Amino acid sequence: MAVFLRGQIWWYEFEFHGKRIRESSHSRSESLAKQLEHERRKRLEIATHDYRLGRRSLLFRVAARDWLDTSRAHWSESTIRIQQYNLVHLLPFFGDRPLSEIATDEISRYQAARKAEGVSKRAINMEVSTFRAVLRKARLWNTRIQTTLD
Repeated sequence: MAVFLRGQIWWYEFEFHGKRIRESSHSRSESLAKQLEHERRKRLEIATHDYRLGRRSLLFRVAARDWLDTSRAHWSESTIRIQQYNLVHLLPFFGDRPLSEIATDEISRYQAARKAEGVSKRAINMEVSTFRAVLRKARLWNTRIQTTLD
């Protein structure tokens, strides 16, 4: 556990399950950075031990593979190719994240990042649709989440 100053903003860094987490606190307060670091670690621990289900929360990468394997039997070859293509773009962004930790604002950030890359709105919406299907299979998609681009 470490907090450090970068410019005038405090950052925190720690290791969680072998993965380094380094994030900005967006604050000029060292004590607030320490508190945010503690809260972030706590959220990760809770997400990893999904108490509602009584088991560890799946990583998006694992849930996506499971979803694709179970859905494949009902799809044509072209649908399978489309879904695999969508996952190629989703996995770098969400792949190593526990499903229960992914928030609505991260989906919006994903959409904004893809839009900045010059990707069409249709393609982005198809990728988000794939993302939604993975979360629905895991029973974690909330009907309040509306994330299509106009």
